Amino acid sequence: MSIGNLCSLHVLNLSHNALSEEIPPQLGSITALESLDLSSNMLSGEIPQELTDLTFLSILNLSNNQLVGQIPQSHQFTTFQNSSFDGNVGLCGPPLSKKCGPSDIPSETHLKNSSHGVDVVLFLFAGVGFGVGFAAAILLKLDYWISRWFQIFRILC
Repeated sequence: MSIGNLCSLHVLNLSHNALSEEIPPQLGSITALESLDLSSNMLSGEIPQELTDLTFLSILNLSNNQLVGQIPQSHQFTTFQNSSFDGNVGLCGPPLSKKCGPSDIPSETHLKNSSHGVDVVLFLFAGVGFGVGFAAAILLKLDYWISRWFQIFRILC
């Protein structure tokens, strides 16, 4: 079942859940939604334009995430205060005082580059982990052979 199929839902509070990735555009299909709280997570990306279809929405809290880009400017979104968007340094446009410029609109290239950096770090950690494990295995095996040589030496002497 998709979250967008919950057509009779009036209140959705998923705050403080360590949610990551982007806000699902399917939330815009919950047309009866009156209150949406996704605050204090790790949500990223832009606010989906589909959320402006929530015409009954009177409470919105997207604060303290990692959202970027321009805040949608249609329907209910024009009625929300700064507090709905606080703690998202990448957001711009009304009701925030931060104006949007060309650098505030995330480009696909920038998003791919930041994702690439994470991939490189994960690859390095995996390589270091493999190297440490391999070295430990060699040392354990070497210790085994050294102790065997001492036993043979003691028997011969």
